[in-house]
Amino acid sequence: MFIEEYNEDKITKESCELFTTRVKEFIINDKNEILIAESDGGCQLPGGHSEEGESLLETIIREVQEETGIRVFQNEISQHFYEIRYLDKNYHGTGKNRFSKVVYSIIKTNKKPNIENINLTENEKKNHFKLNQVNIKDFEKYVKSFIFETQKEINNVIAEEILRVFIEFKKIFK
Repeated sequence: MFIEEYNEDKITKESCELFTTRVKEFIINDKNEILIAESDGGCQLPGGHSEEGESLLETIIREVQEETGIRVFQNEISQHFYEIRYLDKNYHGTGKNRFSKVVYSIIKTNKKPNIENINLTENEKKNHFKLNQVNIKDFEKYVKSFIFETQKEINNVIAEEILRVFIEFKKIFK
């Protein structure tokens, strides 16, 4: 697994009191189409935060179901291939250090998104959440179309992260 780490304050994981895990999924079908969401003018891969006591696998299965309506099984989740770690001192002024990670995985399935089974947050509904399937050969161009000077900073950050991870994805998915 490729690991990218951000730790400007050089703190240790042992010094952290807050822990978060997020998952992001490259869901790809036999037509080499990757499922990607649009919301609030940006793009993102399906995924989200782990709930307390939830395993990585359980989080992936739940988040994919919530955001795409697709019920995936363990045998469809081929591998975790990229992890981004953040170690933040005094996270948001709480006086506590935080260790968070984002784990990217590949899911191979021909199941179609089921809009009627999607469990969107109010924010996602308000920001016109929608799903698109983009061919792998057009994926980079598609994601780059969401990066521009007047774009919300968070949307640019997310798109740039997807592009970095996509480089590793292409090495694995041939």
